Amino acid sequence: MAFNRFTILQLFSYERFVKFACSMGIDMEFIWLVCLGVGVGFISAFFGVGGGIVMVPILNIFYPHFDQHFIIATSLSVIFINSIINTYNFKKSISVKWKTVLYIALSSVISAFLTAEFAKSIDSRILKWIFVFFITLVAGLLLFRSTPNTEQKPYKSQVLFYFYHILIGVLTGFISAITGLGGGAIIVPLMIYLLFIPMNQVSAYSNAIMIFTTLSGTLAYMMSKTPEINYTTFGFVIPILTLTITFGSFFGSKFGVKLNQKVDQKIIKKSFAALLLLAAMKTVNGLL
Repeated sequence: MAFNRFTILQLFSYERFVKFACSMGIDMEFIWLVCLGVGVGFISAFFGVGGGIVMVPILNIFYPHFDQHFIIATSLSVIFINSIINTYNFKKSISVKWKTVLYIALSSVISAFLTAEFAKSIDSRILKWIFVFFITLVAGLLLFRSTPNTEQKPYKSQVLFYFYHILIGVLTGFISAITGLGGGAIIVPLMIYLLFIPMNQVSAYSNAIMIFTTLSGTLAYMMSKTPEINYTTFGFVIPILTLTITFGSFFGSKFGVKLNQKVDQKIIKKSFAALLLLAAMKTVNGLL
C-alpha cells in the first residue's frame, strides 16, 4: 500500500488511525503495548525504576478482568528483561560498584521469593491499595526531604555498612513482589538517603539490582498454578504481553539513559515524585 498524503493525514484522527491500522493488518492491542513499552523503557532508564509504576496501572486499565497477580507477574518479567538492557546501556557512562549491587541483590532475591509466595494469597484489591500507599509515601519523601550531601559517608563501621545494604535489599524484594514494581521505587530513595549515591548515578545501580530482584519474583510467580484465561501463560506470567512490551522498551531505554546524564538531579527528583503521584491517582480512580 502506497503512503500518499491522504494516508498520512489519516493518522491525525484516532478513529481514522484505528481503521487505518486495521486495514494494514496491525493489531491495535500490539500498538498500544509497544507504546507502553517505549514509555516503560524511558522511565526505567531515566529515573532508575523498573517502570512498574506506569505499567501496573495501565495494564489494569487495558485488562480490568485480569486477576492482579497476572498484572504483577507480567510486570516483573518485563522489568527483568528491561533492567538487563538498561544496565548494558549505562555501562559506557557510569562505573557501577558491583560489591554494592551484589550485597543488596542477594538479600532482595531472598526477600522477593518469600514475599511472592505470601502475595499469592492476598486479595487483588488489597494489593492495589498497598501499591498506592507505598508510592505515595515515596513521593512525599522525595518532594519534602532535601537531597543529602553525596560526599558524606553513610556508615561509620562495617556493621552499619552491611546493615544498610541488607535493609535496602529486604525492603526492595518485599515491595517488588507485593506490588509488581521492580523495586526501583524503594532502591532509588534509599540509596540516595542511606548510601549517598548521586541521583544521576543511582539509576545505573538500581537497574543492576533489579535484574536479580525481578528474576526471583518472576520465577516464583511462574511456578504457580493459575486460573485459565484466553492467553498462553507460564504460571501468572503472560509471555505475549511480556515480549511485546519489552520490544517497545528497547527503544525507550537508549533515550532515557542519554537524557539521565544531561538533566539536573533536582529536576529528575521532582519529576520522579510527580510520576509516582500520577500513578497513585490512576490506581485509586480504578478502585473507587
